[in-house]
Amino acid sequence: MDTRRAGLLLILLCGSSLVVWNLRTIDSSVGQDHFGQLASRSKDGFDKLAPGQSMAYESMSSAMKKMLEPLTDVVVLRTWAAPNWLHVVSGSGKDRATRELRTRKLRECPLTLLMQWVLDEGCVEHHSMVIDIGMNLGWFTALAAANGLQVVAFEPSPARIQYMAKTLELNGWTSVQLRQGALANEVGQLFVDEARWWEKRRDVWSRDGG
Repeated sequence: MDTRRAGLLLILLCGSSLVVWNLRTIDSSVGQDHFGQLASRSKDGFDKLAPGQSMAYESMSSAMKKMLEPLTDVVVLRTWAAPNWLHVVSGSGKDRATRELRTRKLRECPLTLLMQWVLDEGCVEHHSMVIDIGMNLGWFTALAAANGLQVVAFEPSPARIQYMAKTLELNGWTSVQLRQGALANEVGQLFVDEARWWEKRRDVWSRDGG
């Protein structure tokens, strides 16, 4: 009889110990998950975007929006390119380049791979400056800057310059010079008919000589 009682008591003790251990493990895991969620929420900034992810203006915190002032029609994305970077584009732009970058987080993949090879193999020692004439969205300017090179980029569109300036700020790049204007042999005006392009309007951009 005493042996049976001892065995029953041992079973109860073992069972109680297992229950307590399981509860302790559950509490611990819940606590870690909760801490991780709090840490993620408290990390305010675009650096939390992983490659291939993007964030629209409406989803940004007040601090994030302040970093992008005066832009409001904006999407910030982290590119798939290696090394990746944060890129600022229009949230409503319907041109092919903007839509491609906004959806794919990548531009002209074959040419990008070729440029990456050129930057790796050709830009060494004193050959470390890239000149981007017709910067557009600044994809290749950013690719060069992400690889640690100095860049001088020319672009006549004020809007493109403004978005690219925010890209430089978010990535902390100080080695890029943005020059608004086109390159030509003489000073004059550049008439661009965009009716067959994307914005369906006629623009007049100043052309700088040089």
